[in-house]
Amino acid sequence: MHLQLKGKIEINAPADKVWQVIAHNYGDIGQWAVMIPASSAITDIPALDGAPVAGRVCSAQGFGDVREQFTYYDEQAKRFGYIAVEGLPSFMSRAENNWSVRSLGPEKSEVAMRGR
Repeated sequence: MHLQLKGKIEINAPADKVWQVIAHNYGDIGQWAVMIPASSAITDIPALDGAPVAGRVCSAQGFGDVREQFTYYDEQAKRFGYIAVEGLPSFMSRAENNWSVRSLGPEKSEVAMRGR
């Protein structure tokens, strides 16, 4: 059985500012995601072309540290994907996520997420 999660959220901020938070500050998800109390950037391996870091380590409540690495990063299209490479709970064999940001106007944007 494969579980797939999809979601979209509208944010009252320009797409460039939202992209700055979720992509350029990718390693800092612990500063704004409620379920992740701490995070840090992965700096021990090279980053993909254009990506700010290679990935991140997230401390997820009840699960410990999960290491995630970018699988693609597209600055122009404001899209990226990542996969969990270490630390998944035993009931999960794979975790892959894709995020995108698009402008809905000068002060509004949409973030779309798909995970499996």
